[in-house]
Amino acid sequence: MYMAERESTLHVDGRESTLYVDGKESTLYVYGRESMLYADGRESTLYVDGKESTLYVDGKESTLYVYGRESTLYVYGRESTLYVDGRESTLYIDGRESTLYVDGRESTLYVDGKESTLYVYGRESTLYADGRESTLYVDGKESTLYVYGRESTLYVYGRESTLYVDGRESTLHVDRKESTLYVDGREITLYVDGRESTLYVDGRESTLYVDGMESTLYVYGRERERVRCM
Repeated sequence: MYMAERESTLHVDGRESTLYVDGKESTLYVYGRESMLYADGRESTLYVDGKESTLYVDGKESTLYVYGRESTLYVYGRESTLYVDGRESTLYIDGRESTLYVDGRESTLYVDGKESTLYVYGRESTLYADGRESTLYVDGKESTLYVYGRESTLYVYGRESTLYVDGRESTLHVDRKESTLYVDGREITLYVDGRESTLYVDGRESTLYVDGMESTLYVYGRERERVRCM
């Protein structure tokens, strides 16, 4: 095998430096650390624990550990770490940490405790420090789950639906009417003009007007009206 010509120097402190004809220079220290300076200006250091650190001319520093993890520190403070399982984690100078997984999803942890995850198919989920979790879907709808069980969903066309722990579901429509569906099957709708309509499971619908009038429409078509005493 061809060996590059080299010149070695043994120093009084025990370290040995070797200069190669291609311009690189290696230094072996008495306690086992070895550093290599290349002609392009980068400097690589191999430690006794097996990790290898490389400092580049642009100021970034990369460290490879024996178990496969690789960490890179950039001059402006960003630090990136590549793990053996394929995930890559980046720590920014503002304190947030972003992790990219092999399945394509990316998770970001912020200094205020909020954690957001972006999936490859476009869904984005955010977990807040107060325990609520918000999910934004590719169709534009956004749902929020609160720690006490309430779940609210906002649709792109303005409708907002809220599911409560007691099973009732309330929907605020774009025309500002609000309807609530209860576990017993009845649905109550409150309109902007003040009237209130109740639809029962047997099909009858009762409407209460702001003037006190109440009407009930039955499934077989009969309608009864009466005036409520005020």
